[in-house]
Amino acid sequence: NLQITIGVRPVAHQADRRVVVGVLEIEDDDILFDFGPATASLLQRETPISTVELDELGNFVLDDLSPGTYRLALRLPDREVIIEALAL
Repeated sequence: NLQITIGVRPVAHQADRRVVVGVLEIEDDDILFDFGPATASLLQRETPISTVELDELGNFVLDDLSPGTYRLALRLPDREVIIEALAL
């Protein structure tokens, strides 16, 4: 019942930097899901590079990132979702 949408774009006027824009949606007819406290973290070799809180709608933005391959960890109150290889 999870849907994750992720977009990777270059940072304006900085061709060597990236921004990750994403949204996490949880579909459950019986429950209105509260995303707080929930975070999105980008990791490289288990080292956190950037962490932000998801807003009340499940949106997140990780900005000013170097190109490379990362792990994306979405940490929710009741679960964790990992995307193993996110190429920027």
